[in-house]
Amino acid sequence: MSANVTTTSTTERDTAGRFVIGAKPGPGRPKGARSKLGEQFLEDLAATWQTHGKRALEQCAVSSPEQFCRIVAGLLPAKAELDVSLFADVENFAQAFELAAKTIGATPRIPKGRLIELEAKFDADQ
Repeated sequence: MSANVTTTSTTERDTAGRFVIGAKPGPGRPKGARSKLGEQFLEDLAATWQTHGKRALEQCAVSSPEQFCRIVAGLLPAKAELDVSLFADVENFAQAFELAAKTIGATPRIPKGRLIELEAKFDADQ
């Protein structure tokens, strides 16, 4: 060690208080110490929710609808992805479904006068 390094019981630091490269680290935080606060908070939150949850939401919705909307929006995912390529081949799917239904002897029950015919066209480049 050089002259500007001090040694304490668990760590070695230079005169500026920085850790010395290669020094043995200290014991660190006790296992589970950081998560105790979070765990206790969640337990308290759950207990409070059991007592006041629905009533608090109803009161918030009436007295502060903008805050209620923020709460709801905060629960929704920020980003959603949908792969629509599964629906690109609707005609073949319909034909396969019809063949499968005939094979097992099932016929779809469609109320008379309620059938809508639709011809779908998809541009594969989009």
